[in-house]
Amino acid sequence: MMALRQGQLVFPTAIGACRMAWRDDKITSVKLLDGRALPARPGKDPPPPRWVRDVQLRLTRHLEGTLQDLSTIPLDFSGIPPFHQQVYRMALAIPAGGPISYGQLAARAGSPGAARAVGQAMRRNPFPLIVPCHRVVAAGGGLGGFSAVGGVTTKRRLLSIEKKAVVAEDRARESCWPFEIDRARRHLRRHDPQLGRAIGRLGAVRFVRQSGRSPYRALFRAIVYQQLHVKAASTILGRVLDLYAPKRFPAPADLLATPESRLRAAGLSRNKTAAVRDLSAKVLDGTVPSVRRLSRMDDDTIIERLVAVRGIGRWTAEMFMMSLLGRPDVMPVDDLGVRKGFGLVFGGDTVPAPQVILERAEAWRPYRTVASWYLWQAADSLLFQ
Repeated sequence: MMALRQGQLVFPTAIGACRMAWRDDKITSVKLLDGRALPARPGKDPPPPRWVRDVQLRLTRHLEGTLQDLSTIPLDFSGIPPFHQQVYRMALAIPAGGPISYGQLAARAGSPGAARAVGQAMRRNPFPLIVPCHRVVAAGGGLGGFSAVGGVTTKRRLLSIEKKAVVAEDRARESCWPFEIDRARRHLRRHDPQLGRAIGRLGAVRFVRQSGRSPYRALFRAIVYQQLHVKAASTILGRVLDLYAPKRFPAPADLLATPESRLRAAGLSRNKTAAVRDLSAKVLDGTVPSVRRLSRMDDDTIIERLVAVRGIGRWTAEMFMMSLLGRPDVMPVDDLGVRKGFGLVFGGDTVPAPQVILERAEAWRPYRTVASWYLWQAADSLLFQ
């Protein structure tokens, strides 16, 4: 059977029926219904394409409280005014649990002061749920309007579903860290009130711990991804891993037995080929040990071991200690995001020198990792612009 070029699908969700239309390979509209408008002839119409069923599943799970990244769903913006397109694209980046005001969204869309125009764009949003207009609220703390079925009641319900899911995810994520994040926040507030005020404004920040990966796999990926766009790096990594199918990941000995020409043909540069080969050799000779052995080393010793690998610098070693080992007191002062966030939080007009940060960060010990999370968040937040 030939795949349908266009069509629509009505399906039940946790907040009522939803109708979704598509054309070619893009969603053209999403609409919440009143709950009674379910398919009149279930099973009679041809099944939608697999990608449409995938979108249906993601929407259904999201509304059940299992958060999904809906920003990657392909949308048909044809016929939509350019300003509205820009607003919708910026709205796609609003995270669940972090509503912003109409004015803030206008600023992100490049039109400060156009809050009313943003509100009009939200009212005409053809993709509610996917383009999350429910996450755009009034500046004074009110919810603002909502044009879908149920109005503000539905908006409040959507925000409640997402907030509960975010809280649950945060608790699960924080339980993966080998220290108490709430205690770290209290320590930072107590020992640096100015940073404490920033923590209060930013709320809970989410930093994903990559526990479960071996040091070899984590550093291998770090080398491949260096100085590349995420999509390009992911493609190259996939091609390298394909060389070793059906294995999911090459062992160090496998990598060293592979001719350099094959690694280069998969997309690795000459320098990265040399780096992953050096990493493999240093895993085999014990320079880069297991997680268990690393857990018994102090931070300086770990950095010394890791920077001995070609292509691994101090910054990569610090990110490794934060995300894989969960070390609580890492202070990556050479990171531009940390330095920018520091300047915004503490009122500097320029990006501070690393030594300035180190001096102030003495008060943050032993939780400089958590302080770094907040500096990164401040660098990306409109609250400090």
